[in-house]
Amino acid sequence: MKSFWNKLLFRDAPAQGAFFALTLWITGFYLLSSVFFYFWCKGVLNYYFYGVNTLRWEPVRMLIPVLVFLLVPIYYFCLTRRFFQVRKLGWKCFAVFAGPPALVLLLPLVNLLICLFPAWQNDLAERIFFTLLLFPLCFCGKGRIWAAGAFAAWGGGLFLLLAALDGVTFANPGIVAWRVWIGVALLLLAGGYLLSAKLLAVYGEVRFRSLFGRSVWVLWAIVAAIYLTFTFLAIPIERETAWRLDAVRERSGPLTPEALGRLYFRDSPPDSDYWARITELYWRDRTKLPKNPSDRYELSSAENARLRQELKRNEATFAELEKAFSGPIPPPPRVFQFKGMLDLRYINFYPMNRFGYIELWRLRFALEDGDFIGALAAYERLGNVNQALSREIFMLGTQVWVRGEMRRLDALEMLLESGLLADDELRRTSDALLRTETETLPRMLERMRYSEVVGLLDIFLLQDEDEWNESWAEGANQGIHRPSRKALSPFLPQFRWWLALDKAELYGKIIDLPGKEDEDCWHELRPYYCCWVNGIDSARTAIWNLVARLRAERVLIAAELYKREHGDYPETMADLPLDPLTGKPLRYRKGDCLWQVPASREEGAAEDCSPFSRAGGETTKNTVSGVQVWGSGRDRHDNDGGNDDVRAILRMQGGK
Repeated sequence: MKSFWNKLLFRDAPAQGAFFALTLWITGFYLLSSVFFYFWCKGVLNYYFYGVNTLRWEPVRMLIPVLVFLLVPIYYFCLTRRFFQVRKLGWKCFAVFAGPPALVLLLPLVNLLICLFPAWQNDLAERIFFTLLLFPLCFCGKGRIWAAGAFAAWGGGLFLLLAALDGVTFANPGIVAWRVWIGVALLLLAGGYLLSAKLLAVYGEVRFRSLFGRSVWVLWAIVAAIYLTFTFLAIPIERETAWRLDAVRERSGPLTPEALGRLYFRDSPPDSDYWARITELYWRDRTKLPKNPSDRYELSSAENARLRQELKRNEATFAELEKAFSGPIPPPPRVFQFKGMLDLRYINFYPMNRFGYIELWRLRFALEDGDFIGALAAYERLGNVNQALSREIFMLGTQVWVRGEMRRLDALEMLLESGLLADDELRRTSDALLRTETETLPRMLERMRYSEVVGLLDIFLLQDEDEWNESWAEGANQGIHRPSRKALSPFLPQFRWWLALDKAELYGKIIDLPGKEDEDCWHELRPYYCCWVNGIDSARTAIWNLVARLRAERVLIAAELYKREHGDYPETMADLPLDPLTGKPLRYRKGDCLWQVPASREEGAAEDCSPFSRAGGETTKNTVSGVQVWGSGRDRHDNDGGNDDVRAILRMQGGK
């Protein structure tokens, strides 16, 4: 045991021990940070919610890395202090040797304290630089020249690294300039490390080369192994991602914004004047109606009269919108170019979404008034708007289109309940729903995958060249440039691996859309691009819900045709289509069915009606006599047609 402690504390070679401890501090920090970083990227040590990184460590899990990070510097200071005691050198010389590397390597602990105690941030920064200014006063003895050189190298390297991490406000240096910058900083730190070795050799009166013993080389070999490990972790991920992108390119065309623009516009040129007029009408319309329009609202006579009066108050404006949306709808103007995909304007989404939900109310009131022709015209206009939305190629546009299709299916249920659709019209509608599922939706999904891949390529290009902040940053962060992960990759392959993971995950989720939803996917998210991952999950849910709803509506049409032939709805139905989420047949019921009504009467004008807001909220439930077809919602549980189940229902009596 005594021999072990002698070797551990380098009692027979204090200079070599002090230098080994310094090397252990540097390489140990790199090793521990790499291990920590690996589990951090895997989601073991942190959780993310909508792009916000919140560390929620249990005390034990937090204590272990802190203790490990502290034990290494304690070991370093013990051996360094013992060396200066053996050589009968003072505390000032010890401060000269121990101070600069301490500043470099204590930064993670300082950052941790700042995260835990934000109020300390300014005070800690002042203490660090105050200590840095005091170090020149500590120079003394025969090693003052080497000490001054070490201090200058450590301080210069530290300054450049801090400047890079904190960001610069002048022109964006670019990837090459950042790599040169960081390379110079690392060379200065390496010079400080070697000059510190020379300082130890001078004070210890030993040969400089004798400090680089086997133990020191083993530590640096571990660093090299870690560097190569993360490099080899990144390479296969990058190759697989490149292979998948090549497959998209071969299937859909060049991955360029110009090709994307040709796909979007096709043979229809944009019409700026048309959409300027639509936007003007949109902001002029002040109609306030419940935001979740549906015949499921049970309106009192007073509420019914008030909502009708609200529609009449803006009749002229809405009549112009109806006229504009009754004929061919040209695409809005958009400029597709590299480094500009984030700036695309979707000026058509809000007016078309708002028009759809007001038109649904007008269809309901037309049926109440016995105006079947007016109701059918409103249904046709809803279909025309959605036909125009089917041009959309991005994920946001697809979700707006899905919402419009859901609204059109609500209108179809009202028309089915009216009993005014002829048998041939019902069959044509059923065939149209099938075409929507088997032709329109797959075509939109293929275009969406292609466009989102091109959009992500543009986003990664912006981030690689550090132009992300200029597009998205706000306030104090605007105009601040920091080295991107791509710029850091040659020095820290951990960032190369991290970037490869993000690209593989995002491209994979998009290319595999709609795919199956992960039941526990939050742990996989990393701080970058979480909004895209959340958007992909929302799009997946919306797509599967639409597929289930289309199939359920076709079953309702079949039940209605059965009733017209046999006088009553069937008690059961065989060969029901499959629920796309569970793979099991949809459920059918005749009799008492769950009637879920939105409880909120919240109303909104144009600026309150976002096409991206999620429908939902509190509901009231009662039972009605009817036929209902439903499938599981996002929770994959059969809620008897309630909660988030996807359902289609026809009431046999009760009305509105």
